[in-house]
Amino acid sequence: MNLDESLAVYLKGVPAIAAITTRVYPDVATQDTICPRIVYRIASGEEELGDMSNTRATLAKVSYEVCAMDKTFDGARALGALVQAALIGFRGVMGGAGGAYIGSISASGRRSDFAAESGIHMMSCEFEIFYYI
Repeated sequence: MNLDESLAVYLKGVPAIAAITTRVYPDVATQDTICPRIVYRIASGEEELGDMSNTRATLAKVSYEVCAMDKTFDGARALGALVQAALIGFRGVMGGAGGAYIGSISASGRRSDFAAESGIHMMSCEFEIFYYI
C-alpha cells in the first residue's frame, strides 16, 4: 500500500473521525460531494533522504495538505482538529497491514478558507511526513 492509500485508510479508521465522516478523497472532491469530508494532496514532492544502513530502508520526506470541509465553520474547525490530533506525532505502520511505515509526522501550517460559491468552510493543515520506502 502506498502512502496515499495508507493515509486514507488510516484517517477513515480513526474512531473520532469516522464518527463524523468516512469521506476521504485524494486531490479533489466534486462540488456535489456530501460534507463533512476530508481532501488530501501532496503539497511538496517526495525527497529521498538516504539509506538507513541498519534497516536497508530509504527514508523519504513529503508534505501533504489535508483539508477538512463542512457546511459550517465550527464543523470544519472541529474535523480539522481531529485530523491534526490523529496525525501529529504519529509513528509506526499507517493504515494497517501492508501500510506505509511512518517515522514521524509534524504540522507546519494551518489556515481556514470559505468557498462562497459552494458554501463550504475549509480548515487546512500541512503535514511533513517522514516515512520509509
